[in-house]
Amino acid sequence: MGTSGLLSLQRAINTTGHNIANVNTEGYSRQRVNFDTLPPQLHGSHYMGTGVTTGSVERVYNQYLAGEVRERTSSQAGFEAFHQLSSRLDNLLADPAVGLAPALDDFFGALQGVSNNPGSLPEREALLGEAQVLADRFHYLHGNFSDLGAQVNARIDSAVLDINSLARGIADLNQQVVSATATSGGQPPNDLLDARDQLIDELSARIGIATTTEANGAINVMIGNGQSLVVGFTSSQLQTFTDPLDSNRTLVGGDGPGGIVDLGRFLGGGELGAVLDFRQQVLEPARNQLGLLAAGLAA
Repeated sequence: MGTSGLLSLQRAINTTGHNIANVNTEGYSRQRVNFDTLPPQLHGSHYMGTGVTTGSVERVYNQYLAGEVRERTSSQAGFEAFHQLSSRLDNLLADPAVGLAPALDDFFGALQGVSNNPGSLPEREALLGEAQVLADRFHYLHGNFSDLGAQVNARIDSAVLDINSLARGIADLNQQVVSATATSGGQPPNDLLDARDQLIDELSARIGIATTTEANGAINVMIGNGQSLVVGFTSSQLQTFTDPLDSNRTLVGGDGPGGIVDLGRFLGGGELGAVLDFRQQVLEPARNQLGLLAAGLAA
């Protein structure tokens, strides 16, 4: 009885030391030892206790809270990406030196001057000068819109690379978790579980996800409207490709029966979802409005 108690206590001390050593380790969950009472033995007419043993070492982990954190992480990462890109566009359009509003004001002011005094040569020259400034401003803004579109494409490429790498890592850790659990007779491989959860957390910052847990302990990850990204030990890979209707536009897709299928309209959450939303909801409408305004002035 004394031996089992000492061994159990040593296991608890070792676990405490492990917790202290990893206090600054990102993604680490504190571990605790669960003790079980050994079966009593009958001595004469009485049962006597036989001591204690270590039942298991488990993580101090709340699955519900982990899911909430991932949801908030996805929202926060998406907000930051959307805000960064929107701020660049806002600063460009609102800049008093290179924005469109001052050039339009000056152009219409010169136009009013010619209207008030149509025979004045200086007024006409001023109008031509302001018209050239306005045309240059449209070209400048168009170039910056194109640059911002290229930045969007680059962020899409980067996010997809990260998503694919994280998905492979989660699938690999699924295999390690299942194997380690089976080898240990059902004991949880806590450090492997932490490593997998950290990858899932990082993935949630890139894209909105949903997860399910299989009976063997593997975690499946879905994106979009239910597309499987990780199933057991296998991960799917997102792909980027050029829009066949616009060579300056990068799309996100996955393998389908007839080739690559565009998944962009289904993907949301995280950095990737925010970048796609920014392009569709802000950048492209603003660029179209700029083109319509330029065409209207030229007509």
